[in-house]
Amino acid sequence: MTETIFQFLCTYIHSRNVSPTLQEIADGCYVGVTTVVYHLDKLEKRGRISRDSNKHRSIRLLDTCKPINDAVD
Repeated sequence: MTETIFQFLCTYIHSRNVSPTLQEIADGCYVGVTTVVYHLDKLEKRGRISRDSNKHRSIRLLDTCKPINDAVD
């Protein structure tokens, strides 16, 4: 699921030039907001994203986005 969320972020940010809200990620990945927060924490600890907890739409990609076919969680 972590990789699914990362791929969603890649697609969303590259197509809209803004990061999604937690609810948009949850809706796009068919999970709850709590699950999204858990996986975003994992991505941040792994150095794949950064975010400012005091701002909405503050997710930045730090890792290169790979094609979805190569993604493994």
